[in-house]
Amino acid sequence: SSDLLCITSTNQRAATINEEHLSALKTNTHLFTAIIEGKVDEKYFPTEKQLSLKKGAQVMFVCNDRSGKYVNGTIGVVEDVEEDEEDEEDCVIVRLPSGEKIAVSAHTWDIAHYVYSPEQKSLGQTVIGTFRQIPLRLAWAMTIHKSQGKTFDAVHIDLDKGVFASGQSYVALSRCRTLEG
Repeated sequence: SSDLLCITSTNQRAATINEEHLSALKTNTHLFTAIIEGKVDEKYFPTEKQLSLKKGAQVMFVCNDRSGKYVNGTIGVVEDVEEDEEDEEDCVIVRLPSGEKIAVSAHTWDIAHYVYSPEQKSLGQTVIGTFRQIPLRLAWAMTIHKSQGKTFDAVHIDLDKGVFASGQSYVALSRCRTLEG
């Protein structure tokens, strides 16, 4: 069973909670380093550049699966890590809430720059870089901002330092499907 997800107002608080939970696991640490090409600003990274995972870690997917097994926001638990020394295509086995175990390998995100063309009166996009990483992030805690658009069965809301934008408390509370959760 997964731990309760904590929704908090700052990246620093979420990172601290995630690091505390990860450190408490007595399993081996596996470090995954993103491959970044082109101009990719750190604020657009879909997950950590240096992603530390352990067996037993609660994680959240940060992209949609083409075959529909998971979506951005699906939470699961790391069951195993298969590091391949040959072709360097590491794989993380994640147990989904349904109990199904799936192998997750690196995903490549195109980072685009949008430009308006006055001649064509349209918005075009140019890929300025790519970010390749295991499409997971630690998910014992996340910010209110990153929780937007997602729904969960049960959450713990931590407003330790308060909120810094109107509507943040509402967004945090409305992530949960039921008041009991």
